[in-house]
Amino acid sequence: MTLEIPAIGIFSKSNIQGKKIAGKLLTRYLKKSVMLYG
Repeated sequence: MTLEIPAIGIFSKSNIQGKKIAGKLLTRYLKKSVMLYG
């Protein structure tokens, strides 16, 4: 159990960072598409 807990913590942190990066890329893409087609 002691090995599983920190692994879950690392996974959740990296998951949150991944969501933030994906959000940034998505907003950039949406802004570009709005500038091109809006």
